[in-house]
Amino acid sequence: MQIVLLVVSLAALACDAPRDPEETLTRVRRGGVLNAGASEDPPFLVRRGDDAVGIEAALIKDFAARNGAHVHWVWGAQETQFRALEKYQLDLVAGAVSAKTLWKKRVAVTRPYLESTTILACRRGVVPPTDLRDVEVAIEDGDPIGAEIEKQHGNVKRMHPLDVNQNVVAGNRTRILGLGYVFVETLQREKRSLATAPGENAFLQALEVFLAQRHDAIANAAGEQP
Repeated sequence: MQIVLLVVSLAALACDAPRDPEETLTRVRRGGVLNAGASEDPPFLVRRGDDAVGIEAALIKDFAARNGAHVHWVWGAQETQFRALEKYQLDLVAGAVSAKTLWKKRVAVTRPYLESTTILACRRGVVPPTDLRDVEVAIEDGDPIGAEIEKQHGNVKRMHPLDVNQNVVAGNRTRILGLGYVFVETLQREKRSLATAPGENAFLQALEVFLAQRHDAIANAAGEQP
């Protein structure tokens, strides 16, 4: 009788274990390839040919390596990538994925792994603006902070890449200060996540466990307090 109860208990636990209907985690581990949708998002994701470097790129490569795989980067517009993720054509999507993305109703989104800071800064010697009305503010092309600057009636100058010769700039704190600009004010704090295919709960859980284990290292690399 005890043996029967043990078997029943183990079966119940097995039923409660997270599963991947499309077997994403198993496929990644067996096939050795993790398909990641990516959009440039310095200093988190920077394109180098077909490869990616940066804080988030290193994170995803480490996760793949721990599962015996390498990353195949698929570059493109984020909306296109989310559609592919929804159809299980990608394993995850990275690059400025907000924890509050509207796509969270159609794909899975990890718990936030980092709260990043976007700042306004000036070139050394330039008088900081008291407000952004009619002020030209340079940003990396594709950075969503442009919408906030326009909301404050600033003139957005989109560049690829952002250089060191602009009077007023906005962007990720680590990136901007690394270019030698002087901090003016914090514009936004945003919780960053990664997105995975819907319903692939074993893969999502493995990724979230990994992100939790790397939390302090990620925060330090991004110049944020862990």
